[in-house]
Amino acid sequence: MKKFKRIKNDPLQIIGSIVAVIAAWFIGMAAVKYFQTGTFEISFFGLISGNIALAIWIVLFIAGLVCVLITQPPVRKMRRLSDEEKEEFQKK
Repeated sequence: MKKFKRIKNDPLQIIGSIVAVIAAWFIGMAAVKYFQTGTFEISFFGLISGNIALAIWIVLFIAGLVCVLITQPPVRKMRRLSDEEKEEFQKK
């Protein structure tokens, strides 16, 4: 399997995670409603319902996961402590 190069794009990662969570929530709520009532009802913001809406939510969920997976996680840069700061830290 060929490794792909991850891109640095924090807004894309944030948008992808939000879209994936919202899509998972809508799919999960439809599943809960199915187990409670026995009827499967899902809609895409009230515009489209049924299997097409389910397909749209699944595509959005997968697209959100792909956006998260192709971006690099944020890297925290740690600075080196000076000798005085090290001594002060060790005293505490």
